[in-house]
Amino acid sequence: MILGAAGMLERMGARCAFLSATLPRFLEVLIQGALNMQQMTVEPDPRCATDAEILGRKRHLVRRRSGSVRGLGLDDLTDERTLVICNHVRTAQETFERLRHRCDDAVLLHGRFCRRDRAMHERRVTAASPPRLVVATQVVEVSLDIDFERLIAEPAPIDALVQRMGRVNRSGFRTPAPVEILERQSSPHALYDKALVEQSVRGILEISTGPLSEHDLVSQADEVYGAGYAGAELQEFDAARFHPGLQQFWDLVTAGTDEPWVDEVMERAEASVDVLPESLEREFWDRRSSGLWIEAQSLLVPMRWASLRARSAGARYAAEADVWIVDAPYDAVFGLRL
Repeated sequence: MILGAAGMLERMGARCAFLSATLPRFLEVLIQGALNMQQMTVEPDPRCATDAEILGRKRHLVRRRSGSVRGLGLDDLTDERTLVICNHVRTAQETFERLRHRCDDAVLLHGRFCRRDRAMHERRVTAASPPRLVVATQVVEVSLDIDFERLIAEPAPIDALVQRMGRVNRSGFRTPAPVEILERQSSPHALYDKALVEQSVRGILEISTGPLSEHDLVSQADEVYGAGYAGAELQEFDAARFHPGLQQFWDLVTAGTDEPWVDEVMERAEASVDVLPESLEREFWDRRSSGLWIEAQSLLVPMRWASLRARSAGARYAAEADVWIVDAPYDAVFGLRL
């Protein structure tokens, strides 16, 4: 959808820039083929001394850790500031609940907090003296400028692993930091393609005979994604990119109307909807009645469409605020529990 929208914007005279820490070559080719404007790729040049220094900087020492995050105990916590990244919110909540009683300097961070509480946790995590332990999901992969001394992560595709590792020994000025990739994830529900995860983990462990450089990680991403999209993944990609709603946008769009195809594509892509926990309902209406619209919206919590549909018996729609109210437990420490 991003590439399709970029093509539509280009036809309006816009210029687009794509930025990524790991841009596999096949994506670069896709972008260049989809847009007609003059293409220019800017990337570190190993012939330049400063670029070569960054590419060769060795920040991480990766190894396999047997078992799953369920086997992680208090004895595994050291004096190093540790970041534990789980693939699922429930796994992160369970892990945090198990560890926090003996580690009072701990924070849980995931995408199922309301914006007000998530901002509070993010301020703690990004403070000059961050917590000794942070248990999180993929939300730490982007936008947060944090620097931990140790990482324990559930298995994930190479691009996700690179982003997670980027939150440890961020500047690379310390000795290589330990990165432990767990043998398997705790939840039985697959978040990523199994074959892609296995290839990614196997590849990164094969090159981890010593500390890894940025060049090593980028090369491994190219290796994993060398073939590009294929099969059902390619069909899903093309269905969104060439959707009539994007290709015929100006013929179909009508100001002030809701186009159902957007919901259809977003729902198929496991998009989320903002919901209001019942425990925050009174505060929500009080804020709205006082004209504090932004503050009221900050109490909403992102929730996957599929999860909302599954809980339809325990949810009700408030038309006056255009919001779903759910009966799932919520608090500022753990977030929404499903």
